[in-house]
Amino acid sequence: MIKLSTIDNFLISFLMLAIISPTHIAKILVIITNFFIILRIFKDKKIFVNQKRLLVFFLITPGILLTAFYSPQDLVRFIIILLIIFKYPFNELKLNKKLIMFFSIFILFYLILTQLLLSLRIDWLISFRDIWYFHEYSHIFDHQNFLDVNEKGSLLELIGKYRLGGLFHNPNVLGLAVLLFYFIFDTCYSRLTRKNKFINLLVISITIFSLLLTFSRTAIAGFLVYNMVKHINFKSLIQFRINKSAILILIMFIPMGLYMLQYYVSAFDYRESGYLKFEVLINFLKNSNLSTLFFGGIHNLSFDAELGNWIGAVGLLGFVGLLLLLRMVLVVNKTFLPFLTALIFLSIGNTVFYGLLTAQIALIYLFIISSNNEANLKSRKQIE
Repeated sequence: MIKLSTIDNFLISFLMLAIISPTHIAKILVIITNFFIILRIFKDKKIFVNQKRLLVFFLITPGILLTAFYSPQDLVRFIIILLIIFKYPFNELKLNKKLIMFFSIFILFYLILTQLLLSLRIDWLISFRDIWYFHEYSHIFDHQNFLDVNEKGSLLELIGKYRLGGLFHNPNVLGLAVLLFYFIFDTCYSRLTRKNKFINLLVISITIFSLLLTFSRTAIAGFLVYNMVKHINFKSLIQFRINKSAILILIMFIPMGLYMLQYYVSAFDYRESGYLKFEVLINFLKNSNLSTLFFGGIHNLSFDAELGNWIGAVGLLGFVGLLLLLRMVLVVNKTFLPFLTALIFLSIGNTVFYGLLTAQIALIYLFIISSNNEANLKSRKQIE
């Protein structure tokens, strides 16, 4: 008889590969894999119900009902949210962290290598991308997707001038996918008893390189914040008691953060995307009727960011519910804090749980921090 742990590892590994598969194939594979994962999670037929979980559910329910009426195709965005409300933490999953780690490394290499090769205008690879990873608005991104090999200049001068979106066309989508798969790698690597520092350094290096080439400012900020929160004890830092790991992180990432600072400031220029996204959100808050403002149901505005998308989808009351849900996840598992901090920065200009592709990767991350984690059990009882 096949062990449940074998099934778990196969399903999660297959889902990781399905996410990066060619677009039309990916949709089918993700749906099928999610179906079997949900069956596996509900094998014990136990649903966690308490006052806090029910409060979250009731706060977002009007948004779900309004979405069913006005935009039923967007109901799928609530599946993962409902799964987290009633089944997190997913302690029933038994995952091999080393296996998942190597899958994440393979995926990172695949995404980053194709990103670089596509930028060099390799014809057969461009044809492969345009056919199998079709994007309706690819023409918007292509003018920054290809390097001019005859252009002279340093590597630093390339940052921001080109935005390489790789197979996903959109550099923000690629940047976020690379970042989330890095989170999966880092979480698995952290739980290994025997660590290979060379592999860790290699993955960190190629992730930084890829994120800078996408020039996704929110993804870069998410990477910096995640690592600083995870590896630096700020209480000890204030007391000038710093370990070697924290010193290395500071040396590596502070110059990178300072270099990017000028670009974060310019993002809120009235001609830049950061300003435009906030303008859409502010106009929505100013012009919406009370029903829409508090209960949501709106999915057809170009918020283009986690923050605006969820406020539009579930309203201000539902958004409070989602904040309570994130707090619940953190209470159950404190290792969620670096991801949560990164999510705050990502929500300003990117989508994580609202995005159909990125939500799947974020869910895998939650599976991993839950799996085989006995520390969850005590914390979970506190909120059940």
